[in-house]
Amino acid sequence: MEIDPHPEEGLKDKITCFSKGKVLFLHHRDILYVAAEGSYSKVFCKNKPPVTVSKSMGSLLKELPENKFMICHRSYVVNVEEIEEIDTGNNRIVMSNKDIVPISSRKHRSFVSKFRIWCIF
Repeated sequence: MEIDPHPEEGLKDKITCFSKGKVLFLHHRDILYVAAEGSYSKVFCKNKPPVTVSKSMGSLLKELPENKFMICHRSYVVNVEEIEEIDTGNNRIVMSNKDIVPISSRKHRSFVSKFRIWCIF
C-alpha cells in the first residue's frame, strides 16, 4: 500500500475516476494533460502510464482547478504548470514529459493570452 506524502490535501485536490472496474483518485498536480476520446477521456499523469477513464473531458474539466488547467484544443486540456514550451509557429505545446499536444488554430490566440496572464501570477 502506498502512503500519501501529502495527506493534508485529502480529496479536494484529486479527481475521482472509474477505469477498468477500479476507482482512481488522481492528484491534480500529477495530471499532465487530458485527451478526449468520445464519452471517455485519456488522462496522462507524471510517472504513470496513461489511463482511460469513463468521464468526458468536459466532466473532468469541471473538477479541475481553472487556474491550473486550460483548454488548448477541443480534444485537449493541459496542466499549465507542466508546459515546457509553446511552439506558436507550429501550434503545439511540449509538455514536461516531452509529449506534444496540439493547439487548435481557433483556440490559439485565447490560449496564448490566458497563458501569458497565468505567467504573471
